[in-house]
Amino acid sequence: MDSPETPTSAAPLASAPAPQDTLARPSAGLPIRAPKPPWLKVPLPGGEGFKRLKELTRELGLNTVCEEARCPNMGECWKGDHATMTIVSGAC
Repeated sequence: MDSPETPTSAAPLASAPAPQDTLARPSAGLPIRAPKPPWLKVPLPGGEGFKRLKELTRELGLNTVCEEARCPNMGECWKGDHATMTIVSGAC
């Protein structure tokens, strides 16, 4: 039965080319990711409408699908004159 070979010296690993979505950081020699496009970024939840709905759900002891699923669009849905949320019936 053959025994596994053990390397006698630690040879440096060859570096693979950087993926297309990374940029080189010359000072450290490490790759960094390219910034996300503006259309992909979602603003953080906030504002008066968001705060009002958040307080209301706490006062009434309600659970929302938005919060349970950690929806990234919650800030968009919970703001403005036509704010919307989905309420969970029963305990989660």
